[in-house]
Amino acid sequence: GITMHKFFGVGMAHVKKQKITKFDDSEYDVIVFDEIYFNNIRMLARINKYSDANPDKIIITTGDTSQLECVEQISNNIEYDTYMDHCINTSFPHNIHLKINRRL
Repeated sequence: GITMHKFFGVGMAHVKKQKITKFDDSEYDVIVFDEIYFNNIRMLARINKYSDANPDKIIITTGDTSQLECVEQISNNIEYDTYMDHCINTSFPHNIHLKINRRL
């Protein structure tokens, strides 16, 4: 596994000389983005763009609105869960929602 930033080759904007090499995903058929709800809107847009550009890959996301909320403000007038669900459903129309927590 790698971070989203490494996968997309995203560094810190204020560090001009910093270069992060984008992850080479060419040998993978399935890509899993874990903790999708932890990402900000810009990263969700990158994931959406990547998914659209790679229809040959199986893209899976996992996430839980009750844990790891994004540290950035997502919306100031729509409830966090509702807005994030909308953003994710826009990118990934096929969903499985598990309602009962079975963690040990």
